[in-house]
Amino acid sequence: MAALNFSLIIASFTNTTEQKIFSSFALSKNIPLISATYPTDAYVTSNPFFIIINSTLKTHIGEIYKYVQQNYPLGKILYVTRTGSLEDKMQQMFADMAKKTHPLQYQKITMRDSFTADQLLPMLDSNKQNVVICGSVSETFGTTLIKALDEITSSYTIVAVGMPTWDGLNPVYSTTNDHLNIVYSTPYNYPRSDEMIDTLAAEYKTKINGRPSDMFFKGFESMYCFSKLLLKYHNDFLNNLSDTSFHISNAFEFRAVNKSKGTSSVPDYFENKKLYFIDVSQGNIKTVN
Repeated sequence: MAALNFSLIIASFTNTTEQKIFSSFALSKNIPLISATYPTDAYVTSNPFFIIINSTLKTHIGEIYKYVQQNYPLGKILYVTRTGSLEDKMQQMFADMAKKTHPLQYQKITMRDSFTADQLLPMLDSNKQNVVICGSVSETFGTTLIKALDEITSSYTIVAVGMPTWDGLNPVYSTTNDHLNIVYSTPYNYPRSDEMIDTLAAEYKTKINGRPSDMFFKGFESMYCFSKLLLKYHNDFLNNLSDTSFHISNAFEFRAVNKSKGTSSVPDYFENKKLYFIDVSQGNIKTVN
């Protein structure tokens, strides 16, 4: 078998089986592996060579909790979810945040997938800022929630806080209620107003004759940023993952993660903990760091 002659793997996984195979390979060969788009740590333990860019669901839920805590401490907070094993895990992650920081006062509501605005209305308060947190990554459930909130009368001011699956979800950008704001978390921020993003989009259009999707920017940024960092820190790459010298649009913040919280000094993996909150009001988009 020919000798391996490379120092970095950048991968876009589509399932946990692929991730398990490649993460084991990276560990056995001591080769850093960048997981560019897959947001999970499944089958990854004691592997300091595994690096997650697309932050895990647990990280998103923790940051959403803190975002609501810091920005709407006096609001009427509703945690709206559906029946499901993943939703149960998400709700537990959210509840566990009360042990780490000042606890939020919120009401948990479980809805069917086909609920209506009339079913949600009695839980809202016309005298307060209503903060409605979506406790599911289901795009169908998220769409139902957004449409229901969009129908509610202007007597209520509402902030809908969504999961990262709301990035690119059509109803997020097509609401008509000017008393409804939508906020969701994402580790990727590619504003079309950014000069570099605009330049890349123009170059893509020239070569491909089309408009690039976010996957293009994710792929380009991963390849450019981490290959440059590897050349700069060839013998100390893992300790310099958060160097922003070559970032395109995102200031990644990688931290070592120990899932078991034991005494082992070997991290299970490195994860990007930098999230952006995208605020959308009637199609107008702004980024909240």
